[in-house]
Amino acid sequence: DYRRGGSCYAWAHRAILESPPHDLFVILGTAHSATRQKFVLTRKDFQTPWGRVETDREFLSALENGCPVDFYEDEFVHKTEHSIELQLVFLRALWDRPEPLRIVPILCGSFQEAILEGVGPMDLPGVAPFIAALRAAAGRGGKRVCFLASADLAHVGLRFGDPDPPSRFSLEVLAEEDRRLLACAEKMDGEGFFRILAAEKDRRKVCGLAPIYVLLQVLEKARGKLLKYGQSHDPVTQSAVTFASLAYFA
Repeated sequence: DYRRGGSCYAWAHRAILESPPHDLFVILGTAHSATRQKFVLTRKDFQTPWGRVETDREFLSALENGCPVDFYEDEFVHKTEHSIELQLVFLRALWDRPEPLRIVPILCGSFQEAILEGVGPMDLPGVAPFIAALRAAAGRGGKRVCFLASADLAHVGLRFGDPDPPSRFSLEVLAEEDRRLLACAEKMDGEGFFRILAAEKDRRKVCGLAPIYVLLQVLEKARGKLLKYGQSHDPVTQSAVTFASLAYFA
């Protein structure tokens, strides 16, 4: 949420603001509820305190044509999710052009199945075709497209099922572990990112694995840069969440 990570998220939005204008924002968010499909779309528009945000239905049609999957089977999970909406408040507040702000809202389901089965995300049904369709859709139409992964990193402590609350020392260790993970994200190494989490059985509970992995695969030829890393420690729930802002340049 904004209280936990707003000041960290702002670094990424500053990078967007300082970049050449974009025509479309593809937002990859985390689906925190169980889904039948790995990717969940919606054709609905979004409303923010600063005005309406339009969903690009033409782009969605291109995704649908590229994959024989019902991306709307789990559409109702969009109603209770928040990862896409968190970024829309920033994007809409900073949008100063007369034309509507347009997005492609995509919720990414869990990749835990790959960790449990000892395979890579690309081996899961539907993942590789979707990434290929996403690349293809972004590459046509002449639009300048910006991809965002709205995704947290670690979730540790009593609130998230760990037996012990985080200590100052454990949070320092966690920061080092997160930075090794983020080094993969900077190098566009999606497979390395996944392998680190798979090797530790995702004990850090990185709920943003799927959207981050997809982003790295789609932007495989980009250059990544870590802008800001942060931790939010809540002594009341004896838990902590970690997050970061990175920018990617073509």
